[in-house]
Amino acid sequence: MDINNKASTEELIEYLLTQGSTIEELSEKKKPEISNQELQKLAEMAQRNPFLVAYYTGYSLQWITKQFQLKKEYESLQSTNPLEKRNNDKALWMGFIQLYLDRLAEDIQGLSPEEKMIAQHDRITLMNNNNPKFILRNYMAQNAIGLAEKGDFREVNRLLRLLSNPYGDNEEFLLYNYDSKPPLNALKICVTCSS
Repeated sequence: MDINNKASTEELIEYLLTQGSTIEELSEKKKPEISNQELQKLAEMAQRNPFLVAYYTGYSLQWITKQFQLKKEYESLQSTNPLEKRNNDKALWMGFIQLYLDRLAEDIQGLSPEEKMIAQHDRITLMNNNNPKFILRNYMAQNAIGLAEKGDFREVNRLLRLLSNPYGDNEEFLLYNYDSKPPLNALKICVTCSS
């Protein structure tokens, strides 16, 4: 992002908006694990004897409380207008970026034009060397594990190459969309250390 170019900032905001969660994705994450009726029955039983409920169902009082919170958030999302969400997200990103730009301006205050260019170059180099473009995500690992279990280790090897230098713009990795947000079907994947 060129801090002196307003079009660059707007382009960044548009990109960030494409990477954020949609209402559908948020709804999928917030969807309670059990029906409203089951949740209500569990809550009533847990009020009388939380230890008995935990013993027989495996559900703790904290889990039940979390399900009520998810239910509330899920229902709120169902009435959310996608355009309102997008405008709200855009306003939040604009506020964040403005704070960032203000901080950058403060950092270079009093510097000569040459020093400002050097500071800008150093900032970009530092950011690019410390913020990976590619991040191993659960769905990527699960895909590689599934293929490896079938004897195909190409994806494992590709991910190893990717993770050995996750900071670059290697075209091979861009072809596999490793820099994109996870697909909707990947939201519930959970990979453990034993995988």
